[in-house]
Amino acid sequence: MTDIDLATTSCPSWRGNPAATLDGWERRCGSEVAHDCFARDRESEAAIVTFIRDHCPEDAILGEEGASAPRGPRRHGSSDPLDGTSNYLQHFPMWSISIAVKTDNEITAGVVHEPLRDLFFTARAWRPAPFAMAGG
Repeated sequence: MTDIDLATTSCPSWRGNPAATLDGWERRCGSEVAHDCFARDRESEAAIVTFIRDHCPEDAILGEEGASAPRGPRRHGSSDPLDGTSNYLQHFPMWSISIAVKTDNEITAGVVHEPLRDLFFTARAWRPAPFAMAGG
């Protein structure tokens, strides 16, 4: 699997399952908001980690919420499953799912998905960074 394929397909919302973050955004209720936000954050990271472990078991993983799977030294994935937690908590519509792939100590690919606007940005080392609508 190429670095950009790994970054893109490990994003749960790109695979047609944005529920890990969108559900919590749409169901806002008082004091449960923060708890729900952090639960969604962990669920999103778990989906990313599971995908990487299932499809690239030799790769290392580093997640902002604590996921870690040190493996081979060549390639690893890093994720921020709810980038903009403060915005999410305040119901400010600027948050995303961010994933990067690093190979041989160089960041080689990355994705940022904004589920609310259904925007998906991709980047590869030394190439333009286009965006696409999720799912297409």
